[in-house]
Amino acid sequence: MLVAHPPIPMLESELLGAVRRVYPQRLESFPANEPEITSSETHEVGIPFERQPRHDVESAFFLLAWWMVFAQPQDGESKDAMMDPDIYTQLTSDFGIHISSRDSLLRGWPEENRFHREYEKGNILLRKLSSFIAPELHLAKDASRNNPEYIFEATQRVIIQHLWKERTLTRPKSTHKLQVVRTNADQASFITSGSLASRSKRGSEVS
Repeated sequence: MLVAHPPIPMLESELLGAVRRVYPQRLESFPANEPEITSSETHEVGIPFERQPRHDVESAFFLLAWWMVFAQPQDGESKDAMMDPDIYTQLTSDFGIHISSRDSLLRGWPEENRFHREYEKGNILLRKLSSFIAPELHLAKDASRNNPEYIFEATQRVIIQHLWKERTLTRPKSTHKLQVVRTNADQASFITSGSLASRSKRGSEVS
């Protein structure tokens, strides 16, 4: 299987200046590089598992994805709050048992947002992060990609760049806890504790 390694993100000029003043050594250690294609078929079979730095980043990645499943934005219920259950199913069905389910998500993170529609940009962030987490960096020929710190630097730049672009965006979060209710095979509904309470109150008033 051929795997693409994207070039390390280059920060925007104003942001780059701030990083250069505080962490000049990071920019020197991880300069611009070129895209690279590697083959996972060269990976040796049967070697013992060894924890890699990318596994820590991967854990943070799926934690963010899980948060986006269960955290509802402000006024979420009034904004056509439906979610395609495919991501939810892939995150819960045999997850952690079969590595293939995890790897398939990382290598083919959906371009179309399958979370709440308010999280369109969050899905874009996850897709960008997955492109750096999925490849086996130790198979790359580029020396900087073989550095254990590379995955941290690359994903940090992705996140910093994302936050910088969205720095003027201020949206208060809902105080309600979110539950994902599976309604049928095609969709899942976002229902908050607040809505459940209001429905319960209305039911008691009727009775």
